[in-house]
Amino acid sequence: ICFLQMEPLEKMSQEDRNLLRESWKLISENIADTAYLIFEMIFKQSPDCKNLFPFMRIIDSSKKRSPEMEFHALRFMQVMESMVNSLDRPSAISPLLDNLGRVHGRLALSRGFKPHHWGVFIECTLFHFRRVLSEHRRFNQVIILDKVIIAWRTLLRCIIKSMKIGLSRDLANRASHKEMEDSTRTLPPITPSLTPPDPISLIGYRKKPVSHYSILPRF
Repeated sequence: ICFLQMEPLEKMSQEDRNLLRESWKLISENIADTAYLIFEMIFKQSPDCKNLFPFMRIIDSSKKRSPEMEFHALRFMQVMESMVNSLDRPSAISPLLDNLGRVHGRLALSRGFKPHHWGVFIECTLFHFRRVLSEHRRFNQVIILDKVIIAWRTLLRCIIKSMKIGLSRDLANRASHKEMEDSTRTLPPITPSLTPPDPISLIGYRKKPVSHYSILPRF
């Protein structure tokens, strides 16, 4: 399954992989600012995403920066950095993405995470990657810029598809555990009998000879 999600990256040309590596070097030069602006745009495009981070102070970057927001924005970027570093063997990062998907499974139940939030993340990320790269001479031509953005879209989609597997597994496990708990609650309680045996019947039992209970035939 993991291979199927990473297949587009496995089949990606060496030229496109090099474009991703080259463009990432430029993006990472100012990674904190880019990450913050991506997060900020996500919250503007999909305000309900703020519910996923109730502990985070959402602050407009033009006024002041939120340390919590900056920290979590950088964590998003670290995942992409791991992918870029694993382009020659993308399936190696599958366990990390599966775990992130399971984390989002918990968020789906506790804070209302929806899979469409990932779509917002992809579009906001590509918007700012295009903005940053277009400022560099290497990518300021539309043809090469479009080519590298298409490669980034492929990479981001592979990340999200792998995370969706983890999310589905987490939700399935939780549903299974809940079903087991519900079925346990509906079972009638088992109460041991507290009535002692009849002492008279025990006495009578002891008085009878063993032969009385023998199952062997008599000759």
